[in-house]
Amino acid sequence: MNEWEFYDEQLASNYRSERSISSLMKLFSIISIAIGCLGLYGLISFIAQNRMKEIGVRKVLGASAYSILGLYSKEIVVLLFVAFVTAAPVAFFTLSAWLQDFKLCIELGPSFFVAALFISGFLAMATISHRTISSAFVNPAKTLKDE
Repeated sequence: MNEWEFYDEQLASNYRSERSISSLMKLFSIISIAIGCLGLYGLISFIAQNRMKEIGVRKVLGASAYSILGLYSKEIVVLLFVAFVTAAPVAFFTLSAWLQDFKLCIELGPSFFVAALFISGFLAMATISHRTISSAFVNPAKTLKDE
């Protein structure tokens, strides 16, 4: 017996697994970004706590909150760049292999990776700026009174 079906239903059944994988990937991406931001916030809190006296001395000598932010940002940007250089080739080859399974696939250009670098840089700066600026506005007399 011949069974007929519409082309859009057949196409939808072919890509049903891709949609479920896409939904799971979005969920796990959001979770991993949140965990990464929490870890980065913890790292900055640890660094700021250990360098409280240095921040106090810098404030006494006339440093602004933004120069202290720049001091911490420099360290984080180096770590972010090392992580990007490590992850970008792995992501490129993995995504290229996955996209080969589709008839119509996009070409992975450098613009995707540059956008990912800028987005992760923005998230990193947004994460560390709150803790760094709040530690920069602490009264230096409170941090240096032990000496």
